[in-house]
Amino acid sequence: MKTHEIEFLLNECAKIDKDFENIDPKNLSDFGVAMRYPDDYYIPSNYETLEYKEMAFQIKNIVEDKIQI
Repeated sequence: MKTHEIEFLLNECAKIDKDFENIDPKNLSDFGVAMRYPDDYYIPSNYETLEYKEMAFQIKNIVEDKIQI
């Protein structure tokens, strides 16, 4: 199965490693899908943008730690 749905991916990761359970993806999947339709998309606030950035780095750090790059 091929998907970009962050909630699904985090749930699958959490089945293997409990470190992924504490990540709150908020509405990141909805935002990502909405951006594909240029006439109807949501522009996040500066605060939301920083939250999404922080979440992305949190996930990146966990994954890199797990694969020990």
